[in-house]
Amino acid sequence: IFFRPRNDPYGHTMSLCKRIQSRQWSNNLSNSRRSACFFPKPPAWLQEVTHPFVPVGWASIVKALRLNCPRPFEPLVIRQDHDISRSPPDGWRLLPDDYALEDPQSLEDHFMIAMQFEGPNLCVLGAAIKHARHGQLVAETIRALVQASREEQWCRRLWFLYEWMSEDRLDVDDLGDSVAYVDVLDATEYYTGRPILSTRHGVRDNLLGCRGFCPVVRRTPLLAKYASQNYGQMALELLNKHGRVLARDYSYDMVLQETIHSMTIEGVDYDSYDVPALVKTLMKHGNLDDVPLDENAVKQYILPAVMSVTELPDYSFAYREQQVYVSETICTVDDTKDLIHFIAAKSDDCPDMVGGLFCTLERMWQDITEEPGSIDSVVAASMLGFGMVFIHPFEDGNGRVHRFFIQQALRRFGYVPQMLFPVSRVMVREPEKYMSCLNNFDAQTMPHITYTIAGDGEMVILNDTDHLYRYFDSTAMAEYLYECVHTCVEDDLPTYCSLMQSTWDHVYV
Repeated sequence: IFFRPRNDPYGHTMSLCKRIQSRQWSNNLSNSRRSACFFPKPPAWLQEVTHPFVPVGWASIVKALRLNCPRPFEPLVIRQDHDISRSPPDGWRLLPDDYALEDPQSLEDHFMIAMQFEGPNLCVLGAAIKHARHGQLVAETIRALVQASREEQWCRRLWFLYEWMSEDRLDVDDLGDSVAYVDVLDATEYYTGRPILSTRHGVRDNLLGCRGFCPVVRRTPLLAKYASQNYGQMALELLNKHGRVLARDYSYDMVLQETIHSMTIEGVDYDSYDVPALVKTLMKHGNLDDVPLDENAVKQYILPAVMSVTELPDYSFAYREQQVYVSETICTVDDTKDLIHFIAAKSDDCPDMVGGLFCTLERMWQDITEEPGSIDSVVAASMLGFGMVFIHPFEDGNGRVHRFFIQQALRRFGYVPQMLFPVSRVMVREPEKYMSCLNNFDAQTMPHITYTIAGDGEMVILNDTDHLYRYFDSTAMAEYLYECVHTCVEDDLPTYCSLMQSTWDHVYV
């Protein structure tokens, strides 16, 4: 069993023997710690809505089916009376009285309102489709909607997403070219990929990912501000200004520093003599564009490389088989208990999730190859990099692979060809911002995971959670990575280039 202590939140792990020693000490204090069980409850965010307001749309679907999903972005409510003096809860949107439901219990009406006024919510829809008790009801509801309204834009989107996510083909004829195509996601609200036409549904699939892994990133004023700056071009111009020799020296030195900073974030003890060898290995991989950045490369090449400077003789490069989590031990006079802060994806779900992540990477790579600039490279890198660390598929090394992934995605997607942004330097210098980004995901997932913990610290997840890791809102991660890139270009790179130029002039002039 591996876990990350709260005071070292970035991926440092503790061995099984140390974990058991800690548990044995706490178990001597109280037998009550030998088992802890948490039972499912309605999401706490639904309690924000009180009379005279009633949730509708995705929020109502979550409530009706008792789904373990985070709050949708700006969920909807309707007013049950005519008292206009009261405002809806903060963060909730009020639908006009014209849209009052004749039957508030109608699942069909709530799907219709959700798709019309909120747009697709992959996390809620994915959870509803897989629901053990109500999955068939959801399928029948969507089938009835499609049969009645399949030419409506909102219905075509719902139809496509249901079949795309469930791989269940409804008994409905194809639309063909009888209607004008409509985007699955509103490109003015979300970052999207190059559209793929679906003639069956009359939609353009402009999702950024594949069904196995497809987070969403909302367009925000902050992201728009960052995206307009073209930091990649600014960085290249800065390096070119200082000459080819500096650019050459930069490549090795920056990989060396990024490697050290990445391991510092992890709290890894390493032999300084082994780091240059690791850097040469990573640079060799990074400079060969014909080396695929795929699932096999990660397990057979990248992960062994980043783990080569640590002493874990029994480390396996296969996917983990046990549950991992982050805990903080709380000691009181009468008891000792763990406060859980982060739970990784179920070990059984990891292979398929990572396969979905690499399917998404392949789709992004194809989009950029066929149409450069068709997707935002920083947004794509944040989805892939943070997705890897949230899934946490390996026993150790997930944090280092996650940061290596970010670097490689930025470079290979053409944002900074043949160079690295020193993002790990920013992360280690401002750990509270890195932690805030990780906590954003924890807040999305932790309230919706039901689990037990045995006396030896082994955790068992009791409910379906894969939708929380496949379809999360990655907006905060994109904003954070863009902030790191901004800091690199505005502060770190100019300082570094000036230092290198001064050293060069002192030695050779």
